[in-house]
Amino acid sequence: MKSKTFYSMILVSTLQSNVDIDNVLAFSNSSPSTFVGSSYQKYYKRRRRESIVRLRQSICSGSEQTKLGSTSTVLDATFQIDNSKLEKFRTGQTPYMIVKGALPNALINELRIDAKVLQSCGFGLGGAGLGSKQTSSHRKGGEIRKNVHQTWLQSCQSNIKDSLPPDNDRSKLIDAVEALRYDLVDGISDPGAMMKDIAMLSSNLIELSYLSYSPGSYYKCHIDVFKPEDVSKLKRQRVVSFLLYLGSDDEVNRQWETKDGGALRIFEDPNVSHFSHINDDSLFRDVLPHAGTLVLFDSSKVIHEVMETNRSRRCIVGWLNAAK
Repeated sequence: MKSKTFYSMILVSTLQSNVDIDNVLAFSNSSPSTFVGSSYQKYYKRRRRESIVRLRQSICSGSEQTKLGSTSTVLDATFQIDNSKLEKFRTGQTPYMIVKGALPNALINELRIDAKVLQSCGFGLGGAGLGSKQTSSHRKGGEIRKNVHQTWLQSCQSNIKDSLPPDNDRSKLIDAVEALRYDLVDGISDPGAMMKDIAMLSSNLIELSYLSYSPGSYYKCHIDVFKPEDVSKLKRQRVVSFLLYLGSDDEVNRQWETKDGGALRIFEDPNVSHFSHINDDSLFRDVLPHAGTLVLFDSSKVIHEVMETNRSRRCIVGWLNAAK
């Protein structure tokens, strides 16, 4: 068995050199506390932040950096949503809404890079959380989701933000989500017409994470609300779900095509589990994950799935909760 000093020397020497950052952090992130003393842990954290900066620079190298530009000029990072659409959603006239170009392109690109950096540096988990139930009987059996990596940005249970390296663009995203919650709760002209539980949405009960789908990934048919027994434990329930697409790490500037797969399939009928011919496109709507597209839907009503993707795709997924 190798000594602590041996592993510490490897960690220090590799982080000081120009080796592959992904390989270094895959090794060091596995269990730094098992072989690094308190002083080395402080050194590890500092060098890890420096490595994140270097990795971001390498991702933004060449032509991609030129096209991305800088988000320093993005002053107003709020979702660009038509008021009439928002009014129909929060009053329950429509269970979902789709908004193209919801945030500036520069900010979308920076968020995609941030998601890639955090995943490359060992943040997050290899399996996204499961929906409350699998609703489609023809899809029973096997995994409900495959190869979906999740990096939490904000949680109702813990202060995750403090454990992540700070990022201005991520902060803009969090502000935009809070502004969306505020508009849903306070922007309605007739509070009596508000969708059930919208008025109870709390700024302290917002869940937010990055999701990464590699080719071959999928997420089977499900609904986002918690089971009753979980609601009694958590003292909250998801009311509004949303997805913000960040595009792909492959061929960054190429538009998403149907052949790429990875569409969000929204089932129009709540009794979708009883359908025997699920491929009838009159029963569902497919939303291609074009970068900058925002999808907002009722967590309790909209049954959905992510079709198997043939191209890497990144998105932000979040839930606005109400206390119970």
